Amino acid sequence: VLDLRPLRRLTKLADDPDLSGLTFQNTAATRADPRIAEIAGIEDHAIRAEELFAYLENWVPPGDPGLQAGDAKEPTLPAAMPAPVLPVVTDIGINLAAAPAVLSSTNAVARAEQGWLALSEFRASFGSSFHIENYAPLPAIMKDFDRAMGGGYASCRPIAIGMHGQRLIAQSRDKGLLETLPTGAEPELKAFAAAIATFVERFPDWQEYNADTPPDAESGLTDADRSAFAEVDRAVAETPQADHAYKEEFHATVKTGSDQKATGVEVHGLDSSTRELALGLAQNALSKIKSGDFAKQQTEEMARVGKTEWAKIKWYAGGFTLDALHRASPSLRKLAKQRPKSFSWLTAVLDYLGTPEE
Repeated sequence: VLDLRPLRRLTKLADDPDLSGLTFQNTAATRADPRIAEIAGIEDHAIRAEELFAYLENWVPPGDPGLQAGDAKEPTLPAAMPAPVLPVVTDIGINLAAAPAVLSSTNAVARAEQGWLALSEFRASFGSSFHIENYAPLPAIMKDFDRAMGGGYASCRPIAIGMHGQRLIAQSRDKGLLETLPTGAEPELKAFAAAIATFVERFPDWQEYNADTPPDAESGLTDADRSAFAEVDRAVAETPQADHAYKEEFHATVKTGSDQKATGVEVHGLDSSTRELALGLAQNALSKIKSGDFAKQQTEEMARVGKTEWAKIKWYAGGFTLDALHRASPSLRKLAKQRPKSFSWLTAVLDYLGTPEE
């Protein structure tokens, strides 16, 4: 037995003087960890159990093929930040966080909701005077904008509204596109762009996000960056536990932010959305490891399958988040080196989890 953490649930081993305690001498755990071997030699049953439980609080099995950590200290995760595509990572999947953040000011909430209603009214009439589907790239941008607006204020995503709204504003100033539009379409597009510029500023989430956006000159992507983001996108697409809506939104953000002509707002959207995905997965994976659930599930799975099958499911036994990080690890490691401002913290996490570099 290498991993003793599931024993922490047996609290009576330390509390009940009538029990004979817990003996773990000559186990794989004592051979792998000198401190556990030292604790195993304590004569008092209660103290032995108490010392073991305390030591196992932040312990990770050395030598576990999926979680090679040695004496690595548990990494510190950064605080969450606003992003146009935010995930909700649970033990069973990745879903799209749709509702706006809870705001502290009642007036701010009212103004934001009024802004959403105003944009909805403009959107309802936009495109009524011409066939918008004939004038690329307007159809694709409007599709992204409509998804961000959602079916109501409670399901809208203000940061995504602002980001895709900026794309529409840019198109309203594109002389090449304006020259192709039929009579009456240009003023309609400009009016809609003006409405976006006015009402999107009522969303405090967007204001906070936009204030953190670096200048366009500092936001550019290299080909190596684009390749790494595309690899993360593929890993998300291949994760069966990721909800379709989340996959669609994340892919759209990667496509927009990776474009050669992407603005600082769009690149920042790609950076922040990918960062929050990695953070959500890391929080879940580290939580499962620290709680001992990973080891418990491994034991349960090994009782049901043969040794040859176990190799195929070892990551799933610890939760799909470990598998997702395993898939995305090479590209996330590249981003940690290439874009340290957003992703440098990931190196310590991936090293701690023992995920691959290639």
